[in-house]
Amino acid sequence: MKSIAVPSDSKLPIWWKCNKGPDHEWQSTISKRLDGEGCRCCLGIKLSVTNSIAVLRPDVAELWSKTRNIDKAKPDKMMLTAKYAKVWFECPKGEDHVWELNLEDALKDGGLECPCCAGKKLSITNCLLTVRPDIAEMWLVGGGNAERKPDGIMAEADGTGWLSWEGREWEIYTYVLGEGGDGNAAAAGKGGAESVISKAAGKKKSKRKRGGDDSDDSDDEDAAKRFKF
Repeated sequence: MKSIAVPSDSKLPIWWKCNKGPDHEWQSTISKRLDGEGCRCCLGIKLSVTNSIAVLRPDVAELWSKTRNIDKAKPDKMMLTAKYAKVWFECPKGEDHVWELNLEDALKDGGLECPCCAGKKLSITNCLLTVRPDIAEMWLVGGGNAERKPDGIMAEADGTGWLSWEGREWEIYTYVLGEGGDGNAAAAGKGGAESVISKAAGKKKSKRKRGGDDSDDSDDEDAAKRFKF
């Protein structure tokens, strides 16, 4: 290639190439380069195969929804500085583990937590019907449960629920119904139901002590009185 003399203050754009990536090429003037201008790909100004989300954050790219983000560029065509307000993500642990999140928040440490896996969003994998089918079998239809169904509430959700077995009904705290939790005792009938209420009341007392709550235990006693045998 023939060399030509170019004044240092020339406004003529010239192509430059950086050795840190095969596509690290950009146009700039000599004066800007002499002023310290660096590689635009290394600076995150220009997209490169070395600075895309797919390369720098493969964990984000892995959960990137391929069906719900059709109006957005793919992770290998997007830099970390992309300004999309919302992006859809999908977790492989459940077909309904889908959520929308600000890309900026998703890129933060721990920001890509699946809300279904974390128990913050109802899913077919964390509902009472899936986690505790033994309890779901005793779930009272209507009555104190109104329109709530085992597939419509999370196991360990706050609040209470009514169970029915062999003509008997009793109310329990639903937050003790997690997998392997105290709710196992509910299947034992009257004694089991009393055990569930007793253990749940103990948990509430423990929470009060940790939180400095000096309220009395009348609500636990009232809960125990709501058994119907």
